[in-house]
Amino acid sequence: MIQLPLNATGSVLASNTFTGKEYQQVILSDKDNPSFGASIDADGLLSVSDKTSKNTYTSCSGNRSPGTSLTSCIANLANLGAKRLSLLKLRVEFTEATAAAAYILSLVKTSSLATGGTSDLENYIKHDSDSPNSLSEARFFSATPVSGVSVGVLGKAYIYGPITAIGAVVQALEFNWIRDCPLLKAATESFEIRIEKFDASALATPAHAGVWHVTWVFTEE
Repeated sequence: MIQLPLNATGSVLASNTFTGKEYQQVILSDKDNPSFGASIDADGLLSVSDKTSKNTYTSCSGNRSPGTSLTSCIANLANLGAKRLSLLKLRVEFTEATAAAAYILSLVKTSSLATGGTSDLENYIKHDSDSPNSLSEARFFSATPVSGVSVGVLGKAYIYGPITAIGAVVQALEFNWIRDCPLLKAATESFEIRIEKFDASALATPAHAGVWHVTWVFTEE
């Protein structure tokens, strides 16, 4: 079999001889980002594989409390395996124990990992059970770490949490990407969630020992 490179139209041309007969097969694809791979086996059968499939994971924190003295980094997702880690979705929500509160949350890409502090390592679930184990780590902090070196802010927004009670309306904060997702490559890179007071004054927050949920959805290649 002769496998030719992608031509100007993005097609893949395969030429094969089987039982004395020669034939050709053309598979159309995006020449810059091919979505399918094609090959012809010894029996002359065409096999097509989907190159768009990626190992996808969700890490969701339990009922976490950051205490009352945390500043800056409240949670992070660290690319410890040096994979191509793409962030698809981040969701954050919280309630407060004694009084409703509003904060400013920033999603920050860093070139180094947070150090120190006290944190809980979160579990994750594979979207496909055949995927390998994730090499990334998601953590939620209850004592302030030294934040990683910021590359830049990917998103910043206000978030509001009511008093913890049945029927309380929680206003969750979500960041979603379908294309051009934020990407980590090096083992020293991470995404951090950083907290500020609503009025941007000196931090002594969260002030009411609330309950927080953080959900990361990401892929690894």
